[in-house]
Amino acid sequence: MERFLDGAMRILDIGSTETIQQLIRELATDRGLSRIRQVVEAEFVLGYSPSNLSFKRHCFPLLRILAHEELRASLVLESEVGTLFNFVYGPGGRRGTTFFSRVAQSLASAADSGDRELVDNTVHTASLALFNTLNLNHAAAVQDDFKGIVLQLEELLGPEPHASSPSAAFHFRTSQHVIGRIKILLKIADALPAAAVRKPAAVIGVSIDPNQVDFPGELSREGPRHDNDHAEVAKIKILPTSEEINSHRNEFIPQRSLGYPHHLEGISRVLDFQFRLLREDTSGQIREAVRTVIHMWDELVGVKMGGKDAKKLKSLTHNVRTLVYQNARFETVRCTNRDGIIFTASFDQPTKVQALKATARKEWWERARYLAVGSLLCLVDAHKRATFLVVCERKVIAADYKRQNKGNEAEATGNDDLASDPNRARITLRFAQEIAREDVESIFLSTASQVLVEFPGLLFASFSPILKSLQQISKDGSVPFANWLAPSPTLTYAPDPNSRQNVEVPPPLYMTKPGAVLKLDSITNGKPMTYSIGCDLGAMQLEEATTLDHGQCEALLASFSKELTLIQGPPGTGKSYLGVQLVKVLLANREVTEIGPIICVCYTNHALDQFLEHLLEEGIKNIVRVGSRSKSDRVQAKSLYLLAQQEDQTKEERIRRAKARDELVEIEKSITAACNQLYEPASPATLKMFLQEAYPIAFMDIFGEDNEDDDGERQCLFEYWSDELKEKATQDLLEAAEEHTKERQLLGRQQSEQERRCLQKSHVVGLTTTGFAGHADLIRSLTSKVLICEEAGEVLEGHILTALLPNMEHAILIGDHLQLRPQIMKHEFSIENPKGGQLYGLNTSLFERLVEVERFGGKRFPIAKLDTQRRMYPSIANLVRNTLYPDLRDHPSTKAHPEVPGMAKRLFWMDHRHLEASEDKLELIQTSHANEFEADIVVGLGAYKSGEIAVLAPYLRQLFILRRKLATTFEKGALLSEVRVATVDNFQGEEAKVIIISLVRSNQRNKCGFLKTSNRINVLLSRARDGMYIIGNAETCGQVDMWKKVITMFEKDNIIDKHLQLCCARHPEKPIFVTQPEDFHMLSPEGGCNERCQWRLECGHPCLNKCHSELLHENTLCLERCNRTFKYCDHPCPKICGDPCLKCQVEVPGVQLSCGHTPSKLRCHQLQEIHQVRCTELMEKKLDVCGHETTMQCGEDPKAYVCRKMCQGELPCGHKCKSVCSSCTRRSANGTGKTTTHGPCRIVCGRNYSTCPHSCKDFCHGEVKCAPCSQPCAIRCDHSICGKLCREPCAPCPERCTWGCKHRKHCDMPCAVPCNINPCSERCDQQLDCGHQCPSVCGETCPPAGFCQDCAPPDLLARQVDLITLETYAEVDLDLDPIIVPKCGHFYAMSTYDRHMGMENAYRMTPDGRIIGPRALDGSEAREDRDPDEPAEKLVVRACPDCRAPLRDLHRYNRIVKVAYLDESTRRFCTIAQANYLKLYKEVSDAQDRLVAERGQFLYRLSNHGTKRAVPENRFPQAVEERIQVNNGLLNKIWAFAWTVVEEEQPYVRVRDLVLSKRRRDPGGSNISARDGPTTSTAYVMDSSVVQLGFRLKAYNLFNEFRWDTLWDLHSIAESDKADKATQRKLRRRIILEIPGAYDLCTDIINECRIANLGKYEVEARVCRARLVALYRITSMALDLLLTALEGVNATTAASLAAANQELQPATRAAHLTSEESIQKEKQSLDRCNDLCAQLPGTVGPMKAKVDEARKLLGGMTFYSPVSAEEKEAVYRAMSTEFSSTGRWYTCQNGHPFTIGDCGAPRQLATCPECGARIGGSTSGLASGVRRDNDFAELDQRIGRLRLW
Repeated sequence: MERFLDGAMRILDIGSTETIQQLIRELATDRGLSRIRQVVEAEFVLGYSPSNLSFKRHCFPLLRILAHEELRASLVLESEVGTLFNFVYGPGGRRGTTFFSRVAQSLASAADSGDRELVDNTVHTASLALFNTLNLNHAAAVQDDFKGIVLQLEELLGPEPHASSPSAAFHFRTSQHVIGRIKILLKIADALPAAAVRKPAAVIGVSIDPNQVDFPGELSREGPRHDNDHAEVAKIKILPTSEEINSHRNEFIPQRSLGYPHHLEGISRVLDFQFRLLREDTSGQIREAVRTVIHMWDELVGVKMGGKDAKKLKSLTHNVRTLVYQNARFETVRCTNRDGIIFTASFDQPTKVQALKATARKEWWERARYLAVGSLLCLVDAHKRATFLVVCERKVIAADYKRQNKGNEAEATGNDDLASDPNRARITLRFAQEIAREDVESIFLSTASQVLVEFPGLLFASFSPILKSLQQISKDGSVPFANWLAPSPTLTYAPDPNSRQNVEVPPPLYMTKPGAVLKLDSITNGKPMTYSIGCDLGAMQLEEATTLDHGQCEALLASFSKELTLIQGPPGTGKSYLGVQLVKVLLANREVTEIGPIICVCYTNHALDQFLEHLLEEGIKNIVRVGSRSKSDRVQAKSLYLLAQQEDQTKEERIRRAKARDELVEIEKSITAACNQLYEPASPATLKMFLQEAYPIAFMDIFGEDNEDDDGERQCLFEYWSDELKEKATQDLLEAAEEHTKERQLLGRQQSEQERRCLQKSHVVGLTTTGFAGHADLIRSLTSKVLICEEAGEVLEGHILTALLPNMEHAILIGDHLQLRPQIMKHEFSIENPKGGQLYGLNTSLFERLVEVERFGGKRFPIAKLDTQRRMYPSIANLVRNTLYPDLRDHPSTKAHPEVPGMAKRLFWMDHRHLEASEDKLELIQTSHANEFEADIVVGLGAYKSGEIAVLAPYLRQLFILRRKLATTFEKGALLSEVRVATVDNFQGEEAKVIIISLVRSNQRNKCGFLKTSNRINVLLSRARDGMYIIGNAETCGQVDMWKKVITMFEKDNIIDKHLQLCCARHPEKPIFVTQPEDFHMLSPEGGCNERCQWRLECGHPCLNKCHSELLHENTLCLERCNRTFKYCDHPCPKICGDPCLKCQVEVPGVQLSCGHTPSKLRCHQLQEIHQVRCTELMEKKLDVCGHETTMQCGEDPKAYVCRKMCQGELPCGHKCKSVCSSCTRRSANGTGKTTTHGPCRIVCGRNYSTCPHSCKDFCHGEVKCAPCSQPCAIRCDHSICGKLCREPCAPCPERCTWGCKHRKHCDMPCAVPCNINPCSERCDQQLDCGHQCPSVCGETCPPAGFCQDCAPPDLLARQVDLITLETYAEVDLDLDPIIVPKCGHFYAMSTYDRHMGMENAYRMTPDGRIIGPRALDGSEAREDRDPDEPAEKLVVRACPDCRAPLRDLHRYNRIVKVAYLDESTRRFCTIAQANYLKLYKEVSDAQDRLVAERGQFLYRLSNHGTKRAVPENRFPQAVEERIQVNNGLLNKIWAFAWTVVEEEQPYVRVRDLVLSKRRRDPGGSNISARDGPTTSTAYVMDSSVVQLGFRLKAYNLFNEFRWDTLWDLHSIAESDKADKATQRKLRRRIILEIPGAYDLCTDIINECRIANLGKYEVEARVCRARLVALYRITSMALDLLLTALEGVNATTAASLAAANQELQPATRAAHLTSEESIQKEKQSLDRCNDLCAQLPGTVGPMKAKVDEARKLLGGMTFYSPVSAEEKEAVYRAMSTEFSSTGRWYTCQNGHPFTIGDCGAPRQLATCPECGARIGGSTSGLASGVRRDNDFAELDQRIGRLRLW
């Protein structure tokens, strides 16, 4: 049982998807359930018992299985998972209550006995298991026994631990969270009808008598209003039922206020409120519209869609946008996998469309937004029945219907599109919800008149998923942050310590986990900075290290300290940028926080695409975009649909998918048959088939030859049977449709499982709120803990609630509630409605509600506000600053925005009184507005200006007019391509340099319409960067308060008038005032003025046009006759001057070529060089280079022809060349012969690697050594698989080793550590299946019965198993020498395999072969018979003598295998570290060259552009900032590399840490028994020579080298006269601040190198330190001169500069870097470098020039010469050969460290790379004085000397 539970848990933890699905399927079988029954129904004991199951070893593992997220996340095996939890629940819940009661009792006993650790570790797991059981068995929640169990678990938690115990507090919060979910679930279950019905609770301070409120459903005083009226929203159908439509009682519409009576409380009330109002806003509108159509049937059915009749319809339907399509009929029906049953419906063309011609009708339907795919329709008939349908296919075919179908009316009905038929339009529909009997009758059997009712703009998919999600959430109530979403006066809210008016919000749960520290390096340009709860990191510190402003820094820190964060950002303050920085930090720390994929939610697809594109630009690539409506190619490539297709299907998924498809095919046949019967129930063929199946005897009587029944009797029978046929077909269709829906959902779950795996592996999941609700089950299966919502102020609260996953721990809402509010349909629910809208406030976002409405114990919810805008010119920003954002500040860069070309002022309002357009005669519904005057003015402005222009209008109709006019202004719509046209709502979050606004509304009633709310005005006025121009009626707008304030500002600045002033760029002295659109053509034609252009064209002719814009002038085509002549003929050029002449194209016939062929015609220009005319006749020619024959044109030269045949030449490797012939064989340079040079062989190498079971997959590379293996690592253990690539070092497994037997007990070391028990040599005493004793050795897996010595076949018995005595299997004595059977099956005697594996190298052994104990791994205990001059023989994994399969799975040789794995991991570590270092070195080398090469150009740019603008004291000019950022990026990469090669990351040290951890947990633990033989205190010391110091030191030196280059670069800029004084001061300030840290790092490196005797690295560090000291001294002197100069300037200026540079004062500088003693110290250090150069000429000698240059710098030289490219290349080649060893270090006789090659010892006469001393010879031995380098005293002191068993 224990093995079964451990195995199941291991599969859930580390198994593949395939194995997990197999496990779940197995658990749900009778066999698996019987195993679970043994545990669930057992009595547990806390301790050990031979007769009873143990709580720790049996019950707790089962709880972990039931609570495991992989078990519940499977979307494919939902039924199996349900079976499993239903079984745990048991009949009537008895098994579940008994089991969980015993769990609670056992934990209580453990708590009483003081085992608090067991209680803390188990309560959370038990709670999760209980929640899963209740969540899948809702009936269980009404049983009081479960409630008692939950209370027991909560009591076991005890009081909340103090914050001083973070681990206990974290466990408490996680457990409390799950228990809270269970309590909510039980509370909701109490409201089920099976339980006592809950009465409305009394509310304190209620102003409305509860008796005046008619509660919903069964709580209503008069009973339910209709069949869709329920107290539980989960039971309400999304769309109204026929009974609901025809009901006359008012619906229950709750109000938001807590004072309004309600039947629910807390979060349940919030969910109920949101669902009912959202449904009323959508489905409620539909209900009212359909109800009106039914009640006014006689009047409406005759209404034609257009003119006054349309107005009548609008008034009758209470202003709900409704269209009625007359005479609806259903013509065809079919069934599809995606949509189920679909129909082709036809209806009368609208009256306005019938009169149009075919082309105009097609254009009308293409432009019209009616009947869009996804639109909701309602089929209504005269019997008051309503059936809801959805458009699933919309076609508009360009065809002249009359011409195509003239005289063929039968064929005319075959068109299934909207436009082909002038009388009837056709559309394809599907059912909107599950099909009911009433729907079948309406569509198939109804003979009454029918109409289709459309609700334009209302897409079913836009609200149905949200409402369904709210229903699902309301069932279990699992909503995080419930205390904040549903504040209650009964709750206690603590004040924020930093702001008493705000409430304190706790941090995210993952941030309270012990050790939760966020590294901020990803946003601090590599500067080390961390954040944790309670740390003292402030916004100012963060601001200095990042590109964020102060407000953004405060918001970022607030985000990480609060589980629910609100960030408000006015327009242009960088909300999206901050969101990207948040994502970067979270992703950089995802391994620490374990937050899973970050969910990024937006309301619109456009906003989502923008945010995801920002992430992609920041290098975040692991993104998945859910949904298919992306308009960005980059984001579309990240769509879930595309990425999920790359996920492999499991066997289970393939089987189930194929089965579901087969089932669908069969069901579709049944549906088709039933539909055919319903369409023609009275047809003879249909009735005959029915009778033949249902009534065979009657069939023979009626259709037999002797039938003589009278016609009257037969007619009565036919009518009876026809009715029965309809009933049967209806029932068949309903059943088949239900089955089809189930199978489609099953098929969808197969796809969803692939999508789930794709999402779970991603880092960021982006989706809209509607998309979230549509994929709710899929998203809820993820382990996501963080939600980021962009533009949260625009999102309905109900949408946000659906996006809050139950396991969510952190929600960040970014938005601005002063900009666009959420959109709703019903104005009565809008907070902007003065007549009671505040009671509901449905369009109040959750963001706005928490900020403006809710109070928590009288305190506000904290909000982080951004206050610095970087978009608008200050005068434009004043429009929103003086009305909405009084604290909004302008970033200094906004003042530098350029003027708008062609305009007199950058901000202007053109006021007019031209009335808006009348109704559109072709529109069926008049909801939009337009203004032709404003459109013409906008077009005129667009033609005048150039650059980034956007035109904003509040109405779609105006948008269409603007696009049409712009498209026809110039040829091919040139102006439309330059100008973006958009509505206000679609432009939120975007900006443009110039904004032109068309307000549209201008009427006698002064109705402002769409732009009457401050939120929308705010968005409109805050989009422009450089200039904004408003065209509109100020009198109409002035009735709105905010517009009135804005107009007052325009009047004050004299920038509003009826005349718009333009400015000609060539004649600025001539004023241009535009009042009418015609003025643009009269006064400013083509963007200029009425003067002549005066500019000459490129051809030299004068420009004859009027003054126009530069853009038009450049594109002006000269129309004069071309005066150019052809060079070789007298034909005149026929073109105009503006067209290129090209060549003379006059045709000349009958010209014979030199080859004898005569082409049909030649052009005149060809005759001039007829020898160059190539004949195109085809003929066969032989290629003289390669000898191949081929067909080519006559004029082609065989010598120049490129042969395309395969080469087939023999390569040096022996393979045939597969390249194209011409790429191998070429003519020689002198033209007399040929040369053949084959390219690289394209055949796969295929050679086997020696260290892994793979073969080389690269192309053949001859004798060159194969590159490191890039295939998945084959190393695995009993616990897990490595998962990395073969060339990467494996992560050591920390699980306990599984090896052991009854003679030697179990190894208690971690799995990756060499085992600490001696191998057992006894014969195994187990029995095989045949009944005989196992022939193998104890501790190994028993072989199959076929290996039994008594039962084995003769061929096995004749196998030689002892390669010394040559004994066969039949002869060997198994009791003395058992056999060992590896997985390959090639068995040998134990003694043979011991010799083969080299057991004597791993263990000390007696002369007779008995194992005494393990040898030390540091080589200090070599074999007694080994030559002392020889290196210790390495422990390697040997291969099977027969098949060469590696012998890695035999426990007996664990110590050998694990040591070999450690050596191999170290080799891999060295290889990959060296490759990465070389790559970085190359980048640094290129960057150094670039700094020098581009410095002159940079200084020129700095002097001309970089210092003209005012720059804040704490910032550099933009050019300098960019240069610093580029350099810092590379420094960050080097520093990051250094952290990957520190000693702690190396294989041996990681294994050492595992042993340390084990020792701390079990100080006295050891399983070495007396019989294993004596051990010594030094037997198991790890070899410290395998720890690599070099990589880290090399990385540090490279970091310092490039850091010095960047500092010298800043010094060079500061010394240049191209930079102004302020920039020079700031640069020197940066140098002074950075050098001390670099100095300290150099000192640390020097100390380490001296200890490790690494002379080369020591010299590099000393040289760098000397340079730094010299530069510090130079810079300090320059600053002294600056401070002296300050004394002579204005006192105020001097004081402010001195205060801003306090750290630069002489008293505060690093004295140890400027004193004379420091200079002498560095000179002595350089003397040490000279000594090392002399001692080590091979490696350190070449650095002598750098040492001398550093000495000159110390002496005062101010010129520094960088390393040449040749020197860098030499260094690069030298380094590329370093660290190619196994990673084991030796020292020469002089103490210098080196490594040996892969062979294990030097094979040739070799010398030390440092000093040249001999280190080895040709005898494979080490030279005298060479030894293992075990003298890293510093390393041993820091890491600790530890026994490694």
